[in-house]
Amino acid sequence: MMKRALLRDNHMLQRFVLVFLFVGNYSAVIGGIESFKQSPKNVPVSAGLLKEVGLQADWQTKLPLKKTERPRRMIVFQRYLYVLTDRNYLFCVDREDGKLRFQLRLAPAGLEILEPQYYDGLIIFTIGSEISSLDPNSGTIKSRKRFKNIGKGAVYPVKRNSKHLFIAGLDKRIHAIVADEYWEEFAVTADNDSLINSIVVDEDFVVFSTVSGNIIRTLAEAPKKLWQRDIPGTISAPITRDGGWIYVGSDNNKLYKLEIETGRSGWAVPFHAGDRLSTAAVAGKNVIYQYAGHNGLYAVDKETGQMLWQVPGGIGLLTEKGERAYVFAEPGMLAGFNNNTGRKLFSLDLPGVSAFATNTVDSTIYLGDNSGRLMSFSERQ
Repeated sequence: MMKRALLRDNHMLQRFVLVFLFVGNYSAVIGGIESFKQSPKNVPVSAGLLKEVGLQADWQTKLPLKKTERPRRMIVFQRYLYVLTDRNYLFCVDREDGKLRFQLRLAPAGLEILEPQYYDGLIIFTIGSEISSLDPNSGTIKSRKRFKNIGKGAVYPVKRNSKHLFIAGLDKRIHAIVADEYWEEFAVTADNDSLINSIVVDEDFVVFSTVSGNIIRTLAEAPKKLWQRDIPGTISAPITRDGGWIYVGSDNNKLYKLEIETGRSGWAVPFHAGDRLSTAAVAGKNVIYQYAGHNGLYAVDKETGQMLWQVPGGIGLLTEKGERAYVFAEPGMLAGFNNNTGRKLFSLDLPGVSAFATNTVDSTIYLGDNSGRLMSFSERQ
């Protein structure tokens, strides 16, 4: 049985369970976490309003953050919700009941931790020129490896397949490192020696983008180029893969759909978002969700490339359920849309809520605030 993680400052983590029907006192101590029942007044939206829009609250948890510590990123991998703070502490929460499983410091405060990748039961973090692999079952770092040959650090999160780790370095190269042995087999660069800023990896291919607007596909086992597409302007947004297609957002305000096999365009014309695209698109079942700065969040039909709806102030997708899409918007708003009709179904104000996770694993909604409170919502059964 895994040992319970010691909580910082020797404080006991208080776990709050959201209960709408009953209000009680202290009930139990489970796994070193005090469990309480709360009244609905402690929830940023009433049970009645949730019921009206077809939602229910599942649980609420309070993370033991320091006074000035704030959640920076919320991520869903498999059965757990991970919260990375601005002090580079990582909290792992069971998505079923909101219990804290473990917490650890990934890096000193101030170091940038790139978006992690889940692969073969491990979560891989890229921190400067160091790659750390976390085992979520034990809550421990399985391995740490520093790569001095990638320049001053990685510019994009490491990606891997069964044979290689692919690391895009500040030296403008993708370094193909033999997995689990950690020696470099080959490197890939763009013909114009542009900085590589995004990678998609499979067993037999690698697709990468450069800041100069190049989209290039190579073999995964050798530095052999298969095709190249050049997009007008520059690229800041990471590539999004969806099956046999990739979606590329450009600084020229356009979203492109390209076939991985050939590089051909999937839409008659790119989708024009009207603002610089610096954030990766999110692929849903039939819809692509794209954040576009001042223009908010767009829902774009995968097949046609046409807009289905737009949320001014929208930031990102929370989750999908059937034809419904749930999105988060500023300042602290949860909105629902019908992706078939493009109709807005509802919007709920969530005072104080400032953080969210994009969940494409299932249809559960995860929100948080600056105090470390996490909330789970789902559609009513």
